[in-house]
Amino acid sequence: MQYIGNKFFNVVLTLSVVLTSRASFGSAPKCHDLFERTQKSALAENFDKTKKLYAKGINSVKDPNGHFQISYESEYLFSESAVLLRDYAPEEKVLPKAKWLALSDQQRIDWIKQKFGNKPEHATAAGLRRIVDVDFLPEELIVDSTGNLEIVINPPVDTYAQWETIVDYIVGKYGAGSQQAMISKPREASFNNLDKKSGLEKQHLGWLHYTNLFDMFEKLDNGYQKFSKDQTKPSAQFFDHPFLGPMSKIKRDQLETYLFSNAKLKKYDDASKLFVRKSDASFKYTGGPSYRPDIAGPVRWAWEIRNAHKDLAGLKAKVIRDLNAHTEGLNSYERFSGIDAFDTVAEFSKFSDESQTALKEIFPSKADPRFEYNESEITSLETYRNFSMPMMNLNSLVEAFSPNASKAALKKIFAARSNYILNVEAIAKSLKQNKITKDFAKAQVMGALCTWAHESGLFELFKNQAKELGHDKENKNVFQRAG
Repeated sequence: MQYIGNKFFNVVLTLSVVLTSRASFGSAPKCHDLFERTQKSALAENFDKTKKLYAKGINSVKDPNGHFQISYESEYLFSESAVLLRDYAPEEKVLPKAKWLALSDQQRIDWIKQKFGNKPEHATAAGLRRIVDVDFLPEELIVDSTGNLEIVINPPVDTYAQWETIVDYIVGKYGAGSQQAMISKPREASFNNLDKKSGLEKQHLGWLHYTNLFDMFEKLDNGYQKFSKDQTKPSAQFFDHPFLGPMSKIKRDQLETYLFSNAKLKKYDDASKLFVRKSDASFKYTGGPSYRPDIAGPVRWAWEIRNAHKDLAGLKAKVIRDLNAHTEGLNSYERFSGIDAFDTVAEFSKFSDESQTALKEIFPSKADPRFEYNESEITSLETYRNFSMPMMNLNSLVEAFSPNASKAALKKIFAARSNYILNVEAIAKSLKQNKITKDFAKAQVMGALCTWAHESGLFELFKNQAKELGHDKENKNVFQRAG
């Protein structure tokens, strides 16, 4: 994506929350007091979240520093930043602190919009300095152009308890923004030695495929419950989001290329890492866990949990779930590494012309006219294509669940697909005849998608598979194994 406009820039403030490392975590009195205080209430269970956790294949005795590391970020709209801006003020020579604090919350937000609303895309110092005595918050804010106020835990912390304590403080103080978690482990736990012909790549690829689909069908199942209660409201908004939708073939092809190249210490150059961070066709833009070789590679294997949004409890559950999987080992997931990819171009073409026209109208491309894009990015931003997922042949997925794929399961999936096609065609016809509004059509298509997911029985297959894989183990198990 390349910027070609010259008028208005959406501007952000990036708030980097720089925490001390584990070695010095206890040396900061206020942070340590907070940590100790929170332990008493939050760690009352019969397991210890304060211990370091190690991935399968890492010997904690030989490599005591080879534990998981966890980070966090939360993005806030300007309208959500009122409390944050009470804790940061311009330098005294620009605006005395007393005058800043005398402003209303809205006046401070308006001040920032006016001062930084047209800054260029690269990061720059905001001139807003911390005025509260909280030692793990950064001294100064950074202005960027991503459109949000962003809190980042950096460097990452070494235990779940540290992470949870800081996250609870941030959310308790500033509210829940759009939240993400980052977890990393040593590359030795992710790739075999370079002289070996086969490694752990397929296990990790299978885990990424499986968990992405699990999370997607879980959200669609939740959407089905919502749609059953109210058919006028959208129930699968993430499918219309360019960065949180399902993994497409375009993105998956790149994911596989990077994963197998990274195993050979390739594609860690600046251009390759820039693609992961910036391209709208990047495999980081998916609704499930996303592989992030641009963050800690080649030393560590990192992934990001991107689909919690404002659900802090859900984010915590997914962090623990992922720690559990990587602590146990991912060999059981390898059979999911070869399931068919979702080709959004080919599958969308299976719709009738009338259905294609309607879907393009209901879910227009998310391309920004200020930017120019390559072909893969253009396709990735055409979110209407995501709604062709039910058109896929899902035999390979069902076969991954069981070598002897159930004919009854496949028949159920085929019937759900047929119903979905008929539902979309009926919606398209009603929209063309102006019998329904575009907003109502959007709710109906999303509802049809969620109904397809429910009728297909796929989420039930995932839940049953989760029991076999240990994917649904109680969260406490991972901490009981810590040491």
